[in-house]
Amino acid sequence: MKNENLMYYICVCLIPLLSLQCGKKVNTEKLMIQRENSFYCIGHVDSRGYRTGYYQHYYEDGVIKKEGFYVDGLKEGSWKYYDTIGGLMYIAPFVKDTLNGSLLYFKDSRVEEIVRVESGIETGMYITFKYKDQTITSADTFFIPTQAPAINLDMIMW
Repeated sequence: MKNENLMYYICVCLIPLLSLQCGKKVNTEKLMIQRENSFYCIGHVDSRGYRTGYYQHYYEDGVIKKEGFYVDGLKEGSWKYYDTIGGLMYIAPFVKDTLNGSLLYFKDSRVEEIVRVESGIETGMYITFKYKDQTITSADTFFIPTQAPAINLDMIMW
């Protein structure tokens, strides 16, 4: 019953929203709603079958899991990842499906860590923040002396 409600929500509420792109009607024949393992994804595919444009992935219960843009089937730009109750976990910068830039980790809707990633590997600066109430009380900066293993955000579950 839960999955039926999710599909009803997707079909009735989200498809009309996704059919608008920059004020223009898009070809809804290319709209894709697909079950992938334990979650659903919604987005468009191009004529070659590659994911393209804005995509949203959802857990089985309808809570958003991640969202961002695909270009030629590869993640591009900032992607947001969420925990199973919809709280923001991190924002990850992608270039051609590879982490590249400042990876921001969140806790309780606040930036907890910033890690510099180049070609999927943590390098350089690493900053952690401590808060009291809503104010940053300290920020510690570390430098990663050696290259850590490549990061796969889809494998992280908190």
